[in-house]
Amino acid sequence: VTVFDAEAPSITEVPANLVVDNSPGLCSAPATWLSPSFNDCSSVLITSDFSSGASFPVGTSQVTYTAVDANGNSSQASFEVLVLDVEEPFFVNVAAQLSFSITPGECVGIATWAPAQAGDFCGTATVTSSHPPGTVFPLGDSQVTHTATDESGNSITQITQITILDDEAPVLSGMPLDIILDAPTGKCSVVATWAAPSTTDCTAVTLVGSQTPGELFAIGVHSVTYTPLTLPTPP
Repeated sequence: VTVFDAEAPSITEVPANLVVDNSPGLCSAPATWLSPSFNDCSSVLITSDFSSGASFPVGTSQVTYTAVDANGNSSQASFEVLVLDVEEPFFVNVAAQLSFSITPGECVGIATWAPAQAGDFCGTATVTSSHPPGTVFPLGDSQVTHTATDESGNSITQITQITILDDEAPVLSGMPLDIILDAPTGKCSVVATWAAPSTTDCTAVTLVGSQTPGELFAIGVHSVTYTPLTLPTPP
């Protein structure tokens, strides 16, 4: 009596589909699992296109086990390994802070910078910015927000602080001409009056004079000096 083994090996305890995150800084990740079990009436040769602990690229890969017994009967079982790209893209040229002077005669300034660029370990990243280079900003601090998004939907945001500086001197107007007065008879001094000058500036300033209109001046030559002082910024 000859009994032939015509039955393919049975494969049991096949791993369920696996989902793993990519390794930091890499577009891949290792995956581990317990090998399936095999039953047959004769010896079985087991092969697999991947071994437990192998590295898989981002995306879906299929792991297939093949069992072939001594009589040539074979069977296969497969499962999938999904590697997710969970790492944010990164900026390569975004400054944290930039300073610019005001446009002469105006209280605004133009800010320029190289368009923001970003990279990603597992593909490309697109960048959007709240303001384009060449935007006119008011005096003081403003923010430009850059956002980079990769092909997997991961995103990162970075802010550039734009500072527009008022480095232009205040403009004085209405400065009185030289004043010549005669002292009253029997007096060695005289009261001098004049219209105080004014000033314009992008920041709040006050004019401080070395003397004020209506003061008494002794006989001789006196210089009246006006100095613009920047007022403190309210908290």
